[in-house]
Amino acid sequence: MCRANVSVEDINDNAPSFGRSQVRVQILENLPVGHDVFLAQAMDLDAGNNAKLQYVLEPTNTFRIDEDTGMIFLAKSLSQTTVKQFKLDVTATDSGSPQYTAELSVSVSVEDVNDHTPLF
Repeated sequence: MCRANVSVEDINDNAPSFGRSQVRVQILENLPVGHDVFLAQAMDLDAGNNAKLQYVLEPTNTFRIDEDTGMIFLAKSLSQTTVKQFKLDVTATDSGSPQYTAELSVSVSVEDVNDHTPLF
C-alpha cells in the first residue's frame, strides 16, 4: 500500500471582474471629508495571492480609494467646487503572474443641498 499526497496549486488564469463596466452614484454636496462614496469591489475566481486585488483611482483630486478594499471616499470638501459631475476610473489589479486587471468607470453626480436662505 502506498499513500500519496497531492497538492494542487492555483495558477493565475482568471482576470478580476467588476461585473459591469460603469456605475452612477449620487452624493450630497455637504458630505464631510472622509465620507464613503462607493465600494468598487471586484471579484477574482483565482485563489490565494492570485486573487488578492489592489485598487487604483484616477483622478485623485477630490476622491481617494482604499487600495485594499476598493472603497472610494471623499478627500476634499465639495463646498469648494462648482463641479457637479465627476468621472472616476477604477482599476483592480490581481497579485498573480502575469497580472490581470479590470476597469470600472464611476460617474459621481453631486446634488445640491438647500442650505441658503432667500434674500430680498
